[in-house]
Amino acid sequence: IKEYLGSSKWNSYFKFCFIRNPLDIHYSWYHWLRNDDYDKSKLLDYQDAISFAKDNSFEVFFLSEHKFPYRLVDFCATINSEKGVSLKSPFSDGRGIANFETDMNFIGRFEKFKIDLAYVLGRLDLPNVKLQIENASRAFDGRAMALDEIVDNKEARTLLNTRHNLDHIYFDYVDWFHEYNEKYNNYML
Repeated sequence: IKEYLGSSKWNSYFKFCFIRNPLDIHYSWYHWLRNDDYDKSKLLDYQDAISFAKDNSFEVFFLSEHKFPYRLVDFCATINSEKGVSLKSPFSDGRGIANFETDMNFIGRFEKFKIDLAYVLGRLDLPNVKLQIENASRAFDGRAMALDEIVDNKEARTLLNTRHNLDHIYFDYVDWFHEYNEKYNNYML
């Protein structure tokens, strides 16, 4: 899109995106693979992952080669082998995304969806809205119990923290499991 529009036009837009806690991404990926409501027959590269997810618990799936293949930082320009990586969080001094080399002007977190959406709407000079939940995939209680599989498994928790260390640093996921405490779930509208 940037190449098509040209830098001048691209830079005139307010660009934003939303991210999710890495553990939640893995868990969502697992359940999407298991869900028969969507035709995945054309996803030839994922047939083994689909079968494996259907035959195994989330804990076993997460420790396998079939887990979600990316980190959040894999989508950001800052993580570049030629430039190296600064381990300072872009949010640590209050300037937020100004410290982060990306084409986004704002990166919101799903865990703070209402607050971050209100900011985006304000920047776009739009009224704040209350969104309805669509396509809810599972009850929150069921999700919390499955997350305990990771929390209580030292190997899985170590893998999560090692694999997503830069996500943890760059996106301020201070405590991976904090978002699942009910009082922090301000994204549940």
